[in-house]
Amino acid sequence: MNVHKNARLTPLGRERVAQLVLSGQTPKAAAAAAGICPRTV
Repeated sequence: MNVHKNARLTPLGRERVAQLVLSGQTPKAAAAAAGICPRTV
């Protein structure tokens, strides 16, 4: 897969955000940890 160098969410990044939410973090906190907008989560 060709991922842009400035992409915030690669497949690994999406997995990380999902794991944060599944572990009990709020979507807002998970988004902040990933550097993305909470609406993206």
